[in-house]
Amino acid sequence: VHGPIIEESELDLPPGGILNRTTPVSLDQVSTNEFGQLVTTVPIRSFTPADDGRLWLDEAGVYPVSIEIRGPEGPVASTRTNLIRLPTETAELELLPVGIILGVASADGLTIAEASRLLANHPTVPLSVLLGDGVLAQLYDDPALAEMFQVAVNDRPVLARPELSLDPSALAEIGQEDLYEDALISTRAEMTELGLRPTETLLPIDLPLTPQGARMLLELGVDRVIDVNASSQPGGAIATPDGQLQVIRIDDELTSEFAARSRAESRAHHLLARLAVRYETDRTPVVLGGPAMAKAEINSLEILLSAVDQLGLLEAVGLNSIVSGQVPIRPAESP
Repeated sequence: VHGPIIEESELDLPPGGILNRTTPVSLDQVSTNEFGQLVTTVPIRSFTPADDGRLWLDEAGVYPVSIEIRGPEGPVASTRTNLIRLPTETAELELLPVGIILGVASADGLTIAEASRLLANHPTVPLSVLLGDGVLAQLYDDPALAEMFQVAVNDRPVLARPELSLDPSALAEIGQEDLYEDALISTRAEMTELGLRPTETLLPIDLPLTPQGARMLLELGVDRVIDVNASSQPGGAIATPDGQLQVIRIDDELTSEFAARSRAESRAHHLLARLAVRYETDRTPVVLGGPAMAKAEINSLEILLSAVDQLGLLEAVGLNSIVSGQVPIRPAESP
């Protein structure tokens, strides 16, 4: 176990000096699980005096952990992960709000069946579900799949762009707002018919918005948008003669952890370590989703949802609470 991480960037650097180490264990004393993987434990303690056979971690923080398999000549294999030592009195702590947008795809990405199993495993995590192109058509074509998905969603908010690929700014520019309104109403009606709860005042976008486009959305009752392309529209607000349209931007840097080349479990653990380090310095909300999240494997998402449900530093929150002033929006200059 190495000294604690102070900055997020340190997670990508070689770990510092060794803080403490366990007594070597012979491989023939290490158990295996059903997949043939080695299973061992690292006993720790957070107070003294106590059992000296456990590693003493004096303070809360993120500690790099190196694990080695050694032979007569030295190390033959190694891996690294991070141990998150929670504060002792977690009940008194302010948590880091995390908004999660779980995208469902009709082709590449998380399928309807996979999303249903994941959502059913975490029925109370207040995430938002984003329907990709073609998902509504798949649900209509398979009533049994649609029922399973509707039960798993469990009345959580569902985001969807109008099924027709329309550019709100371009339509507002030529005075064809009715086309966008009709497509939006039709998409929401189909979602409702399937037993899903469409968001009325929050809309996903994947194209840059002009003030004219923002004004059109305000006239349609939309006062907040989430940029699911995670690059085109800066966070903050767009001023129009009819008021401000709030724009919340996905934290693409954090979400991109899911697109790394390492094993899925390692990617998820690396993201959780970054969130734990972020917790120490910056409690403004984090929103995860978008294209990088679409590349996440289901076991990575399982680890993430389990962590926000159980870790003790993170709190899953709905997007409405993030953009309604209950918790502050992360400024555009520091997404």
